[in-house]
Amino acid sequence: MENRYLANNEMNLLVSEQGKWFVYAIECNNGSVYIGQTKKILDRWKLHQKGKAAQWTKKHEPIRLFYYEIVDSFKEALDREKKLKKTSGRKYLKDLLKIDSQAGESAETLLERIKQDKGKFESRNKKWKKR
Repeated sequence: MENRYLANNEMNLLVSEQGKWFVYAIECNNGSVYIGQTKKILDRWKLHQKGKAAQWTKKHEPIRLFYYEIVDSFKEALDREKKLKKTSGRKYLKDLLKIDSQAGESAETLLERIKQDKGKFESRNKKWKKR
């Protein structure tokens, strides 16, 4: 299995290999993540953009395809899709989005976020020390 984070400018690299399946994740405009599987990922992405691929992406506009995995069979694609839809899989994908959104932060914004996060961490440490 090959998995990969997909940068915005890499859409043209997605070409189906014979007999391979894609498991993919789409970031939607409300901050949600749609997870699906297909043999023809570019065709499926175009359908999502038109609101014709899934009820979820019809209601929640897809922003970008940001993650995919290539597997050898339909069964493997279904298994991976189910795993990614579970809590730990969704958390992994959300963490990828969070990291990506922070990549373009200005130094000032980054420092402010670190200060806020540090305060949260310190208050958690105090709670642990009291126990």
